[in-house]
Amino acid sequence: MDAARWQQIQDVFLDALELSPAERAPFLDGACGADAELRREVESLLDAGATADPLLDATLDDLVLLVEEDPARGPSAPERAGPYAVLEELGRGGMGIVYRARRADGQYEREVALKIVHVAGDSVEVARRFRQERQILASLEHPSIARLYDAGATADGRPFLAMELVRGEPIHHHADRLRMSVDARLRLFEQVVAAVDFAHRKLVIHRDLKPSNVLVSEQGEVKLLDFGIAKLLEADSTETTRDEPVTRADQRLLTPEYASPEQQRGEPLSTASDVYSLGIMLHQLLVGTRPTGPGLPAPSTVQDTASAADVRGTTAARLRRQLKGELDTIVLKALRPEPDARYPSAAALLDDLVRYRTGLPLSARPPSWAYRARKFVGRNRLAVAAATAAMLGLLGGLTAAVHQARIARQERDLAQSVSGFLVNLFSSANPLQASPERLDTLRINAFLARAVDRLDTDLGSQPELRARMQLLLGSVHEGLGLYEPAQSLLTAALEGYRTLEGDDGAEVAAALGELGKTLHSAGRFGEAEQRYREALERTRERLGERSPELARLRTQYAGLLLSQDRLPQAESVLVSALDVRRDLLAERSIPMASDLNLLAALQYRQGRVEESVGTMVQAHDMMRDLVGANHATTAVFAQNLGLVLYRLERNEEAEPLLREAITGMRAALGPDHPNVGPALKTLANVVNALGRWDEADSLFVEALAFSRRVMGPVHPDVSTTLHDHGGNLMQRGELERALPLLEEAVRVEADLGDVGAGLGITMGTLAEARRRTGDAQAVATYLEALEILEGAFPPGHPRILVARNGWALAVADAGRREEAETVLLDNYDGAVQIPDGGQAARLTARALADFYESVGDTEEAERWSALAELPDA
Repeated sequence: MDAARWQQIQDVFLDALELSPAERAPFLDGACGADAELRREVESLLDAGATADPLLDATLDDLVLLVEEDPARGPSAPERAGPYAVLEELGRGGMGIVYRARRADGQYEREVALKIVHVAGDSVEVARRFRQERQILASLEHPSIARLYDAGATADGRPFLAMELVRGEPIHHHADRLRMSVDARLRLFEQVVAAVDFAHRKLVIHRDLKPSNVLVSEQGEVKLLDFGIAKLLEADSTETTRDEPVTRADQRLLTPEYASPEQQRGEPLSTASDVYSLGIMLHQLLVGTRPTGPGLPAPSTVQDTASAADVRGTTAARLRRQLKGELDTIVLKALRPEPDARYPSAAALLDDLVRYRTGLPLSARPPSWAYRARKFVGRNRLAVAAATAAMLGLLGGLTAAVHQARIARQERDLAQSVSGFLVNLFSSANPLQASPERLDTLRINAFLARAVDRLDTDLGSQPELRARMQLLLGSVHEGLGLYEPAQSLLTAALEGYRTLEGDDGAEVAAALGELGKTLHSAGRFGEAEQRYREALERTRERLGERSPELARLRTQYAGLLLSQDRLPQAESVLVSALDVRRDLLAERSIPMASDLNLLAALQYRQGRVEESVGTMVQAHDMMRDLVGANHATTAVFAQNLGLVLYRLERNEEAEPLLREAITGMRAALGPDHPNVGPALKTLANVVNALGRWDEADSLFVEALAFSRRVMGPVHPDVSTTLHDHGGNLMQRGELERALPLLEEAVRVEADLGDVGAGLGITMGTLAEARRRTGDAQAVATYLEALEILEGAFPPGHPRILVARNGWALAVADAGRREEAETVLLDNYDGAVQIPDGGQAARLTARALADFYESVGDTEEAERWSALAELPDA
């Protein structure tokens, strides 16, 4: 069935739905005429609707729609439901009545939206759906999904849910009121799609997505409401197969204007059904109306766009131009009548929305070379220009060397081959031979894609030149954060040089070093170390201990060791490298600034935080003076300085630096460069420390989605973002939200295959969260963490002491108080004996204060609490 036919069926069906059953037959006679197939389709939809439970036919706008109270529809409001005092009715929906209520048992204060099932609808089916809603909501812990706090039953046995009380307005009203631009609307809508994607990954579909179920608060926070009609995709064997998880529409609970064709026909549903509803919402958000008419027209073809353009701060003509092309493509793909032809999931839709905003090629567009090359350069113009300049510099340098040194014919021939390859590559990007003033724009557009495509075809008979270009292009890709193609190119270069030179060749060592750097950046630490060690051994044998090449490799290797928290080894390697490089480098140079940046990171990890700030400021200011404030490296250094300031709790200083870093990196390196993810995570930590918790949660969600999309699901950036978000939630007392994040962080760390500091730290935080929830597993989890940490850090390291203290408190919670007290006191005695052990002593004193408070010894608790606040001597 094509789109036009489905729209015709839907239009007749919706018109018929407004009529009484007695009026429908005459209406269909006129609307369908001799088209018997059209009539059969419409009547099948009407029949499906007629079988639904009348109570369940209503939509679940419980948290949004305010309605007039009808005394005949249900009992009077109870004064109390469990620990909640009922304050006022907010609304009624298909499954129950929603009240504003307040927790009144003295444990804590919180206002909630309290949903209680209608007595009139208290059938077995309603109760089953209500219990299902409770289970589904409890599994959906996401900043953009209305939270479930509690569940129980009233005195007369009616079940209730206590949910987050959401104050806001429907998303399209919010966007229009603020006259939001198209780009701002897309960013807002991406939050909705991300929340739906989260639910999809929990095997839940919504089935009633519409603007009134998506509220936006005054602070711009999106909240997705009403999973009351969702059903778990993990259906039983009577409904689906293992290969096709779906939800059957055995009851019609939908809003026809937003429902997918298969939902209106009563057919099985999948995540693609939610995608269709999202497509309707996106169309409405972009142009102010839902798509209607044959074929569901694209947003840019809507005729009356003057009013829509006005509330978007633009003109009708400009709005049409902005929508035409890629946004039309996205909306139309989401609205395909065939589920298999749509985006298969919310994640796929979200990916294309982000790709549109950040200049990447859409998955919904044909993968033509010209389209992809144009998008690549559009998002990386500065970086590609820099890469091209570097290659032109190579070309010029080689040519100059040929004439100035009159080198051997073989080397001259190689240089000329490089020149010819590069010149032909540039020329091929512009068949019309553009004028010189257009050289940078037209030739840059195709450069990297053409270079990789033509390596084998143009240089197949020149293995040395091919290997050299693979090494160069691999390095360029690594700098742009394109690690997979970088690894492929560098591996090919390494094999090429091994064939040409044998294992001991100079270029083999260079390729090994670049490959180690790429694997390090990609989070594959074990493989990176192997390549670095090979490169170091070969370079040492060829050039000696004090060669500049060996010193440069050592600084890179020290960075890898630092990433693994192997601090003593990192310090030893870095000191030996700096000893050589200080004799070779100018006092103020880019390499010297990079060395200072690495040294500051080491000082920071060693706990010498104040010292690291001075070194980091020196590195940042030197790099800014040398290359400018808008340079990518300056942005990275600003990110590092912001991180150190955050650790010193100088968050007001850290926040603007981090925002500057994120803006700078996106501008210089492109919006999807891997460095952006860690910067977003650090900014989330800073905003959390400043007490703006909702904003922090949104930033953590953004950082996690970014790292998963750019780096993949198993990467250190993913695990550290999960860990930091979960740790902050734990400190805020939101343990139910923290635990699944920390458990996932441990799984990702374990999947990385590197049983080191990262896994130990993450497991220690999970153990503490379990301890605070009273989970008996906390003791065992702490022991696992300690075993790892003691192998990763030197004795007395603060991270080991934190884990030992936590284990002792967990033991105390289990009733072994004397043992816990002995361990904590021993920990404190050991901490004060460690040079510069002030932080460790304060941490242990704080643990002792918590211990004595838990056993009721107020005097000792106050004494240790005072010791925990003492500054370093």
